[in-house]
Amino acid sequence: MRTVGFALTLMICACMPKKGGAPNRSGTGSTGSQDLPPAPPPSGPAGPTCESAIASSMTLSIQAASDENRDALRAQLDAARPKMIAACHEDAWSQQLLDCLDKARTDAATGTCTDLLTPAQQDGVKRRLDGA
Repeated sequence: MRTVGFALTLMICACMPKKGGAPNRSGTGSTGSQDLPPAPPPSGPAGPTCESAIASSMTLSIQAASDENRDALRAQLDAARPKMIAACHEDAWSQQLLDCLDKARTDAATGTCTDLLTPAQQDGVKRRLDGA
């Protein structure tokens, strides 16, 4: 099973749910912060980096997950993080995209950021997440 979210919305350009479908991300679970990772520190004067923008987006996805799906989603996103960071660096994601991801305050808001990926960058994300 693979989920799509900020990451999920960002990864949506690359991922399709496998057998069993995607976890329920309807937001019906608690969004309390007792077991959530801390938000990344604010970006520096040069703007957000690949690492900070992706971390921020992934944190939003984890916070939006229902209680029963949060741990599985966290594990999936932890595995995807280095691949997403590699895609960002190697495919030269724009500062506009990184700013969009950094400024998003909800998981749904990160979805608008995927429009800033070029088709080649979307292919790069898909290739890395699929392990090619």
